Amino acid sequence: MKNLFFSLMAIAMFSFNANATEIKANTIKDTNNTCDLNETNPVRPAIVIGLEWGRASRGCSGNGICIIITTRDLSSYQLSTTDAGRVVFKADAKGLEAVRARFGSNTIVVEEAYKLTDDVTRALELPAGYSIKPGRYTLASDGSGGFVTTM
Repeated sequence: MKNLFFSLMAIAMFSFNANATEIKANTIKDTNNTCDLNETNPVRPAIVIGLEWGRASRGCSGNGICIIITTRDLSSYQLSTTDAGRVVFKADAKGLEAVRARFGSNTIVVEEAYKLTDDVTRALELPAGYSIKPGRYTLASDGSGGFVTTM
């Protein structure tokens, strides 16, 4: 019984070490759409959003953003903008876990452009027809318990 217990403890310890290494590796920025942490400081208030992952053209299957709506409900996700007019995506710890479950890392994969709805662009004071470009967007800690990327 002791041997089984110590074997399980050793396996668990090695698993935690591998997961920490994986998490650290997954926070490295992508060269295509890097997130400059100076750029993630929003200049306008954030809006709380409801989000469904997937590609709209495939009935919300695949990778990407299928639906973004503004909501007053509790949500793990927020959008805001920078002074340069770029969208800042913020997730709390629960939202980060959902991203990892969906994409296998801290990186959100957007396979096709996603055009924000009129109510979202108005709330963010963005031009009508604003789209999030395809790419890989890595969430990085903002130092206050949230995880952000610029899209």
